[in-house]
Amino acid sequence: MRFIVETIRRDAARIFVAGRTDAGPLQGVWCGKEAPVFGGAYHAELTVNACVRQKIPAAKRLRPGVRLNGDRAVFLGICERVQEGISFVRFDADWLEMVDSSIFPAAEKDPGSFCCFAAKAQDILIYPYTLS
Repeated sequence: MRFIVETIRRDAARIFVAGRTDAGPLQGVWCGKEAPVFGGAYHAELTVNACVRQKIPAAKRLRPGVRLNGDRAVFLGICERVQEGISFVRFDADWLEMVDSSIFPAAEKDPGSFCCFAAKAQDILIYPYTLS
């Protein structure tokens, strides 16, 4: 996933960042070895802890993505598969997350079905990496 840093806030020993991805806005805790740069574009992976299932929005046409709701990010993705208790959820061509499938009802575990969850910014860890 490509992440562009738009705000940086230091809080005690953590660095909180907010920015945008191709799937929508995102905020979380920066876990890079180097400090983030305002306006910097990074390839990133996430660890999303303390996920809470959300009701799938009622809409005629759903699209995978992420949106912010206060201090939470709300993720709407498509389940690609479930393997050993992990749902592989797609948000964009280069963004696939692994989420504990126990938070989703059976209908949201079927390949091709939408699933929705949320997490607080403090529970979203953003790990930048370099493509070789």
